[in-house]
Formats: sequence, C-alpha cells, structure tokens
Amino acid sequence: MAENKSGGMDQQTMMYVLIGVVVVLIAVVGFMIWQRSQPAATDNQVGAATQAPTQPGAQPPAGMGAPSAAATPVDPKTSTKVSGAPKAHVQAYYDAAVKGDWKTSYGLLPASNRAQATEDSFAKTQQGYGIKTYKITNATEQGNKATVTVSMSTGSYGDFSNQWTFEKVGGQWYVAGKKTMMGGQ
Repeated sequence: MAENKSGGMDQQTMMYVLIGVVVVLIAVVGFMIWQRSQPAATDNQVGAATQAPTQPGAQPPAGMGAPSAAATPVDPKTSTKVSGAPKAHVQAYYDAAVKGDWKTSYGLLPASNRAQATEDSFAKTQQGYGIKTYKITNATEQGNKATVTVSMSTGSYGDFSNQWTFEKVGGQWYVAGKKTMMGGQ
C-alpha cells in the first residue's frame, strides 16, 4: 500500500478507527439495554448504606428502597399490619420521614426492610437522604391488592418515586413491599 505523504491517516487506518468507534458504540448501547433489563436491588437492603453522598442529583443507593421485581408474599404473622387504608399508611410514613420521626417511619416499613436494618441504622441512612417534600401521585385498590405511588424530593438525591404494594388478608391490609423508581415518576 502506498504511503500517505500528506501527514494524515491513510484510508485503511481511517477504516480501522471507524470500525473501532462503531464497536465501542455498540458495546455501550448493549450495556445500557442490558442494565435496564436487570432487576435492581430489593428493599431488603435498606440498611446497606449508613451515610448518603451529598451530590445533588445522585441516585439513591439500594438502601433507599430500590426497585424490586415483586413484592414479598404477605404472611399475616410477620408482615407489617396497616392501620386503616394503604394510602393513609403511606402518608403516615412520609409525614414522619419529613419530620425526622424515624421511629414511626421505621415501624411502618415492610417487615422485610426492618429485618435488614436496625432502627438506628435506618435513621442514619434516612437523615442523609433528607426527604423534604412528598406527594402521593397514585393510589389504587383492586380486590385484595393495593398500590400507592409517591413522588418525593430529597436534599441528597433529587426527585424520585416509591411504589408501595399492599395485600389484604382476612379483611386486614398488610404491607407487601416498597420499590424505588428513579426520576420522580
């Protein structure tokens, strides 16, 4: 092949560079698609982080109640019992969280969350998140199932949403789970 005397790249080298760029782009897109298809960490990791980073817009770690594929099956002997309606339960949780009443909010969590963290570690983690405001954006009850979605604003992580799930057993509501959806959906 003839040497390129103009100081630039020859066509063969340019082709290799372009192929390399295409391969890298395909790998990045493939990774992003794969990452979106993976189930995120469950709420059971509520005590995993003890201190939240302070950069605005950062995503909360798994301990904030990250997405889970499905709610935990309800066992009336061990599940968190709801006093009243699911929507009122969720309001009580966030009212307490905004006030910094960690004892109350800890007691309202799904039992699986409480099994993974002490009240003290939960309080330390939640203080780092700094929930400032919240709004219930959706609440539905269909038969023995209910969901309540909450959009919230935090000091450390910006806006995101939690979706609580409930199940009624023998006429009594129980908390089945809580997952996080990024972006304040």
